[in-house]
Amino acid sequence: MNNIKLIERLLILFVIFQALLEEADGILNAIDGITTIHGRFYLLQSQLYKTLGETAEYYRSALKFLGCTDIKTLPLAEQREHAKHLAVAALASDGIYNFGELVRFN
Repeated sequence: MNNIKLIERLLILFVIFQALLEEADGILNAIDGITTIHGRFYLLQSQLYKTLGETAEYYRSALKFLGCTDIKTLPLAEQREHAKHLAVAALASDGIYNFGELVRFN
């Protein structure tokens, strides 16, 4: 298989993956309460947005993840990684104007 065909297939898979994530987000938003599934989903979503460089979306989904997670259950190194990436996203994102939401998760 040549590189162009491989890239085309990867793009198709990526579009399908994004559509599935959007559908799952809608389903989770319709559920009353917060479950462990919410936290795992928002972590996956935030990792995707971070990879794509969509800082505002990363910031929002990462905060949702932290809202579903007992931060003390995360290893210290992982806590630091989340803090670092969230701080950078807060500074780099359009429409994110303060660190108030971050401070809640100390």
